Amino acid sequence: MPKITQTLLIMKKILLLLTLALMTCSVFAQDAAFKKEVEKAIELADFEATLTETLRIQYQQLVDAGTIKVDDVNAMAQECAEAMMPKMKEFMLEVYYENYTLNEMKEYNKFLSTPLGQKTIKATPKISNASTKLAQDPEILTKLQGVILKHIKLD
Repeated sequence: MPKITQTLLIMKKILLLLTLALMTCSVFAQDAAFKKEVEKAIELADFEATLTETLRIQYQQLVDAGTIKVDDVNAMAQECAEAMMPKMKEFMLEVYYENYTLNEMKEYNKFLSTPLGQKTIKATPKISNASTKLAQDPEILTKLQGVILKHIKLD
């Protein structure tokens, strides 16, 4: 093989490696930017406080129903939320990454920064609690049971 052909092949390989390296750097930069936006969303949503309030409402209902006895519902909810947060952040990063683009995350954070976004965040625990109560409603449970039995195959 002539020397010029070998040199061209080597140059092509180097160019290919540089291209792959740049693409990898670009992906890491996008991942870093995306992670930054998710972290911003978690901060804007005051996610730990929202999780704490959601847990507090649920634990208080269990206490009120006599299901459990707790020395301090607020402290328990706070400590549970704190224990969950590291894994929750990893989970949220995965979920957002699978469902949103970087630009969508930026738009989401813009929304969270608005008064309506903040109002939505504050209402989330109450909405979550209402949804849980609805799913436990005897009328709803009866309807769901009928639907499920209709679709179950007993082969």
